[in-house]
Amino acid sequence: MSVKNPIIELEKTKLWKYLYEINKEYAQKSKVFVQKISPLLSSIHNHFPYYTRHDVHHGYEVLIRMEQIIDSNCLKKGSEIAFNSEETFLLICSAYSHDLGMTVFPGEAEKLCDKFELNDKDDWETDNDLQDFLREHHSRRGGKYILDHYKELVIPKKLIGFLNELMRSHNLSIHELEVQLDRRVATGEKEIDLKQLACILCIADALEFSDTRVIDGVLDNLEKRTEPRAQISYRENMKHICIGDNVAIGSDGKVIFSGSFEKPEVLNIAHKTVDLIENWVKQYCDIDYKSSKKRLKLRSDSFIRDFNIIGVDFERLGIRIKKENIINLISSNSTWSNDNSVPLRELLQNSVEACRYRQYNTPESRQYTPKIKVDFDRNNSSIIIEDNGCGMSKNIILNNFLTIGNSRANMEVYKSYGYNSLARFGIGFWSVFTIASEAVVETAPFELLNNKNISYKVSGYKFKVSIEKFKDYTVFKPLKRKVGTKIILKLKDDISMDDILIKLHNQIFCSKIPIEISTLEEKKYISKKPVPADYKEVFSAKRSIAHDSNVKLFKWKKQKSNLEASISLAYRIENGKATFLLEDGESSMLTLTGHNTSSKIGICGFKIQSRIEHLCFDIDRVGCYYINTLDPQDFEFRLDRHALLNSPKVKKFKIQLANFIHDGYREFLRKFNSYTPEYIYNLNMQSRLHGGNVYDKYTKDNLFIGSQNYSDLICFKLYKVEKNKELRNANINYITLDELLEMSVNIWTCQTSISHNFRSSAKGIHISAKQLLKTLYDYVLNKGNLKNDNYLLEPCVEGSMLYDNDSNAEIHIMDVNIPVSQTNYITDYTNIIKISTDTIVPSEEHNCVIAVILQFNPVKFISLNQYKIAKNTA
Repeated sequence: MSVKNPIIELEKTKLWKYLYEINKEYAQKSKVFVQKISPLLSSIHNHFPYYTRHDVHHGYEVLIRMEQIIDSNCLKKGSEIAFNSEETFLLICSAYSHDLGMTVFPGEAEKLCDKFELNDKDDWETDNDLQDFLREHHSRRGGKYILDHYKELVIPKKLIGFLNELMRSHNLSIHELEVQLDRRVATGEKEIDLKQLACILCIADALEFSDTRVIDGVLDNLEKRTEPRAQISYRENMKHICIGDNVAIGSDGKVIFSGSFEKPEVLNIAHKTVDLIENWVKQYCDIDYKSSKKRLKLRSDSFIRDFNIIGVDFERLGIRIKKENIINLISSNSTWSNDNSVPLRELLQNSVEACRYRQYNTPESRQYTPKIKVDFDRNNSSIIIEDNGCGMSKNIILNNFLTIGNSRANMEVYKSYGYNSLARFGIGFWSVFTIASEAVVETAPFELLNNKNISYKVSGYKFKVSIEKFKDYTVFKPLKRKVGTKIILKLKDDISMDDILIKLHNQIFCSKIPIEISTLEEKKYISKKPVPADYKEVFSAKRSIAHDSNVKLFKWKKQKSNLEASISLAYRIENGKATFLLEDGESSMLTLTGHNTSSKIGICGFKIQSRIEHLCFDIDRVGCYYINTLDPQDFEFRLDRHALLNSPKVKKFKIQLANFIHDGYREFLRKFNSYTPEYIYNLNMQSRLHGGNVYDKYTKDNLFIGSQNYSDLICFKLYKVEKNKELRNANINYITLDELLEMSVNIWTCQTSISHNFRSSAKGIHISAKQLLKTLYDYVLNKGNLKNDNYLLEPCVEGSMLYDNDSNAEIHIMDVNIPVSQTNYITDYTNIIKISTDTIVPSEEHNCVIAVILQFNPVKFISLNQYKIAKNTA
């Protein structure tokens, strides 16, 4: 089939002939319009040389497809469903102009070249950034061009807005189209249905397969290209070649696809394309069905495809699933951690998301106030969750809410305009069946409000969901209700409502969206921001003991951008300074807190399991923190949403959290005159008492992160090694990390304890690394290089941080004499570390250091145990 003069092609179409019959003026205007935009459409090929045809002939083919998908009575004058002049004119113009914005308009090149810095590029017309811009914004750009040139394009001014809406529609999701075009409009003294016209355009555009869709010469050029974009274009063009014009609408309204293929990957693309088209057409037909005048002759439930591939047995099967088993799995405790409060958390997340989305898309002048209510109805053994959020249309209910794994957050409307969705997997609702036998849902979409009063009742639906008996249908009962969603859970007989209520407070600890939790006895409200833990939360049953011990609570909170935090620290004042020790000088606050407090990290107030790694002190042993981010963007969750998956975003997030906690810690130190290296070091060590001082470990990038963010809080206690001085008389220096890195000294530390068991007795000897400090001091005096300054460092994780970032670190073997009686002793061995501050380089990425193991005996060994054997043998 050859491409002919665009006006000759236009005049051959039934739509144009019908328009000429009912309004010759509009028919003539449509010819002028096509003639004027034809050169612009032809220039699209300059910017997308490997795309299928998007020129004026493509518009002609779309027009032909429109004629095939509509009821023939639409083009019969006097018929009840006949198009009027304006509707016909709009369909013709939109068929040709819907891709108009994919080109660079006259006089626009210089501006776009400046925008994308393309002035020095010979191939600027096909620059990837320019292509992405034109493709992403083409519907808006095309409408703007028509608005600016409507006079020369002879478009009646009264129709410009309608034409712009139709051009935009093929870039909208089904839900966006249904909502944004759902208003009553009139033209030509007749009410018209813009949604319906948009559906006709979108279906015709999707079904535009023809022998002329691939431009001559494109495939030959693509075969020579290897870049990914070219390969994608090659397969897309081949798909159209293999199908050609083998697409038809049967007399029974069924859509029939046929095609012959050579390559399986092209056939697979064809199948996926038809899958998408079938889904779209079904939803477009649903919109047409609800119109007062049904104009489509398509049967949305019947797509027929006859694709064959030569010489290959092609089965379109990757994975088969059994629906009942999948639903049973995602609605079982195997997925949801056997916690009865999880379903409430999932529904609350949905409600918070609905309110956030409505709030984001509602002008402040509308004075929308979001709210969520949870009602524990003991009399009816049910829990009711109700919100005044965005609600759901029937399309959203069917394609998202009741479709497993198809989260509404994946819709383009959610991803656009800078909105960051809290939703993820599209399975959270199904968790309710771990506690409920049935869910009754009432909902109505906020888009139907338009400019009506915010409390106005709109058309919605009520329906039931249950998995006890699988149904292949859902019964929707129309109703009028306020915008939002209400879900009533009918609890199973063995479910404790009190258990859910108690655990729920651990799932969400704050919310910008007001949440009311009601029982017969009381009403409670979730706080809007993280509130510092109070005396009762921190000390629980031991709060009277804490009070008698003069233990106080430091509270601090802060908000910056989308992050908000609070911390609570238990402390005493001793000699005017803060301490984490009790009056006995040995026990820390952990004796009183006992980890009763649970620090919480939240995303939009919902608790996640995560641990902050880069902290200079162990806050969970002396207090707690509550930190929440209001921005859920880019976080990747575990399937049950209890925890985050590791990612660069999560790493950055944890560093931000640590910085917040350190800001609060600095305020604490300053308030009690303790912001000095000595007191910081002592407080850091006190916070790690009773099992928290785990120091002999690989510290990864801790030193690098610390040096970048809290070097003032990484402090050291150094004993200077000097001749003729014993350890007890050694000079002690307290310094920060920055001060240490300015020094040129050797630092020695012992990070390994000694345990010795006797065969003749069940009793053994244990010597901690800290108790070996004197032995280490003597070792350095006798065998260290005292030409340089040498210091001892008590065992602490900071020593491991220095070691992991010193490429010249050394491990020595030190003999230790262990007394077993007043006259006898045994010799054991431990390793010690020598670090040179000259070669410490805090690094974000480094391999675990393979240290040089030094010995003073000519004995080769691999392990410390082998060294002991060799030493004893010698």
